[in-house]
Amino acid sequence: MSLKFAMLGFIDMEPMSGYDLKKMFEASVNFYWSATHSQIYRTLDEMKKDEWVKEEFVYQKDLPNKKIFHATEKGKKALYDWVMEPTEIPPIRHKLLVQLSWSDRLPTEQILSQLNQYGKQLEERLALYESEVLQKNMEKK
Repeated sequence: MSLKFAMLGFIDMEPMSGYDLKKMFEASVNFYWSATHSQIYRTLDEMKKDEWVKEEFVYQKDLPNKKIFHATEKGKKALYDWVMEPTEIPPIRHKLLVQLSWSDRLPTEQILSQLNQYGKQLEERLALYESEVLQKNMEKK
């Protein structure tokens, strides 16, 4: 259900095509919510049926024609209502935590090796997040 609302939020910010939506996902929420091209277009069809978006055909001379989607008043209300809903804490499913539950069966060196490897992965992800933030800040200037 959140995919619809993520897309609706983007479209409410600015009318866009399915291709533009995919680029927006990759440039912003992709770290915590992703979508494939097929999911985006299937969801756009659902949103049209729900009358949350309307499409505008843009005819282009030297490029393929495209559909631009606009949020309708019904869609804007649905987005507002969804944003106002209370949110539950999601269940945690974390492989490392389960592994650590039985790590007493391993030598200390192996446990430390796993934790160090996990720490390196977290550092790499943090560096990626920081580079994304830095890049966006530089683009604003």
